[in-house]
Amino acid sequence: MTAKDKRERVRISISRVTNFVVKGRAYRSSIENTSGSGVFIKTEGRFSDQYEGQDISMTIESPGEK
Repeated sequence: MTAKDKRERVRISISRVTNFVVKGRAYRSSIENTSGSGVFIKTEGRFSDQYEGQDISMTIESPGEK
């Protein structure tokens, strides 16, 4: 069984720029998809396990917004 098969919620592909803060550090990246339980944020590198389960603050740009 693949990870996709195990998902309880449907994921919807989107492409949105997001600014987010985790553990006091700011990042800018893009959201690849979303579901009722979260979002997938594409990053240039892998976040270390120290960030797992951390709350984040984020803003998501609407289409056409700069």
